[in-house]
Amino acid sequence: MGNILLKKYAETDKNRVKAITEPAYGTVFDQFAGDTISLLLEGDTLVGWLHLDPPPSSLYSGFVFVYISPAYRRRGIGTFAYRQAEARLNAIGCNWWSSYPESEAADRFALAVGFDYTNTNSYLVHDGRNVPLCADGIRPCRIEDYPTAPDLWSREYAAMHRRLGLPYETREFTAEERKASYEEFCASLDRYFVLEIGGRIVGVGILFSDCSGIGGLAVDVAYSGNGYGTRLAAFLTNECIRRGCPHPCLYCEGGNDNAMHIYRKIGYVEKGQESVAIKN
Repeated sequence: MGNILLKKYAETDKNRVKAITEPAYGTVFDQFAGDTISLLLEGDTLVGWLHLDPPPSSLYSGFVFVYISPAYRRRGIGTFAYRQAEARLNAIGCNWWSSYPESEAADRFALAVGFDYTNTNSYLVHDGRNVPLCADGIRPCRIEDYPTAPDLWSREYAAMHRRLGLPYETREFTAEERKASYEEFCASLDRYFVLEIGGRIVGVGILFSDCSGIGGLAVDVAYSGNGYGTRLAAFLTNECIRRGCPHPCLYCEGGNDNAMHIYRKIGYVEKGQESVAIKN
């Protein structure tokens, strides 16, 4: 490997990037904002690019994506780029993740540089029909639902990963992180919903920030088997449609058969799969 330099991406670099990027990854590149991308240069030659989206604090997860042109792979350039991102994310004290078109080679790279595990996620899109299911007990989140609602989601999300055999870990928030968590919760109330049964919150649903789909859904395991997951999923789907998104989307972890059954039942169709790598 020669001397590799990182250079800030500019809009004038777009054609150069497209010329070295395989079509499947070109779509990925188009999803990222320009100011999160750095070019990887060997001398004057563009050999790849790095997307790094660091979070504002350790409360949130960062996102990193490394692309190396095929002619320059297996030379340590990808590892070099990843280490630059890793150092910055470690300085924040957060965990991080990456997603990319399903690829065994990319999975091997992710594990080799230090991600804790990889898994396959399904990308699903709704067919647009209104789902006429019961919404009893579902209401918008209120400030007084903190920390019950976000803690339920975090607990059940971690438990779901463990059921799938994935080494997902949780940790206690520091006082500063708990304060940031509360502020984020308050700022997100317009897309946060709970399912309340007998005065107890038993389910939580969250829309993506742009209301384009379901960003999170969890039901207390003690209340599973009662159709509450279907009820919440249907409500959230209808809410996205009501807010102007005719075809809501979501991601579902590979192996999460119960969730896939619910989503398919209410009109979601699998459109593709991607690999996801997690660093706890």
